[in-house]
Amino acid sequence: MKEINLLSFINLMITDNPVWSVIVLLGCGLTFTAYVIYYILRMAHLEMQDEHDSTKGSNSESSQELR
Repeated sequence: MKEINLLSFINLMITDNPVWSVIVLLGCGLTFTAYVIYYILRMAHLEMQDEHDSTKGSNSESSQELR
């Protein structure tokens, strides 16, 4: 049987696992990207609501003037 030294085992574990700083950096980047997408979609939704409310109000006023 082949014996594995403790140092060779630790070396295998270190080289097989990615560096934690890379994982943290990718997590921060993905979080920021998700926040930007949420912010853009939220602003678009609010603008569509404002446009819908203003259009709805002007239609009801114009329909009242025609009566």
